[in-house]
Amino acid sequence: MGLIIDLRNEASGSALDAVVDEVRLGRIDTFVTKGIFKPSLRRRAYSREDFARIVAATPFGGCDVTQGPIGFNIQLTK
Repeated sequence: MGLIIDLRNEASGSALDAVVDEVRLGRIDTFVTKGIFKPSLRRRAYSREDFARIVAATPFGGCDVTQGPIGFNIQLTK
């Protein structure tokens, strides 16, 4: 069994803002964190289909994907 928790590439800007705001960082840290998530990390994040394809090529072979506001929980299955 394995678990992957990752950002999803379809996460909306407002959902990312809400999650970062929940952490209650200072103004500068909030600005930097949002600036990193939106243009950079989200663009490089995988989609649900990407994970299914990647996992299918592993010894696990399958996965159950649960979608959250900005990410996925991928439970690997055999």
